[in-house]
Amino acid sequence: MSEPEKPAPIDNPVYRYLDELPKEYRISDFHMRSGSPLAIRVNGEIQIMQDCPITHDMLDGVFRHELGQELYDIFDEKKDVDFAITVNGARFRANGYHTLNGWGLICRTIVTEVPNIDQLGLPPAVHSVLNEKKGLVLVTGPTGSGKSTSLASMINKINRERAEHIITIEDPVEFVHSEIKSIISQREVGRDTVSFASALKGALREDPDILLLGEMRDYETISLALTAAETGHIIKTQKRRPHRSV
Repeated sequence: MSEPEKPAPIDNPVYRYLDELPKEYRISDFHMRSGSPLAIRVNGEIQIMQDCPITHDMLDGVFRHELGQELYDIFDEKKDVDFAITVNGARFRANGYHTLNGWGLICRTIVTEVPNIDQLGLPPAVHSVLNEKKGLVLVTGPTGSGKSTSLASMINKINRERAEHIITIEDPVEFVHSEIKSIISQREVGRDTVSFASALKGALREDPDILLLGEMRDYETISLALTAAETGHIIKTQKRRPHRSV
């Protein structure tokens, strides 16, 4: 079960932009920077919305409301933070960051309906690997290539067909799964656990059948994932391919 949505502050225009503009434009990303107008990405192109100003106070209000005091203080110290925003049922993957001219916030639209694997046109190998009971499955590719969607569809298929305990560790949680045949524990790094490694270490004591890792970023997480795969669990994870230098 997903946690209740926090009511958005009615006096913060950022939430109004996130709620209303997708009704007029097919927006993939919102770009917000202190002292600059809102920019949106529509059909791959950036558009500047001159009548939608962004101020430091607007962004500060979003960070305080969404992060809570503890994560807000960490963001202020470390200068970057990943989280998710939900506005009237629509979900966004958000990244906050510091820039030379103030704070910035990127919100990427998340398709909230969990995809059906049979509609994605994935190769037969993807379907066959779902029958494995142990091992490590890597889903790789550059940003925007469909890694998260593919993983969500794989979890969805297992959830519809088998009775398993599925644990996901994500940063942030994108697709929220409803339990069908499986029981599903979704954890968000920063909100529900301090790190991928910490959550994975705990998950090994939580009777999992399937572990989904949003990313493998460091040696400890990779080492724990390999150990889990060797001890009879199936690990599904995504890893971004670096962009090619020109």
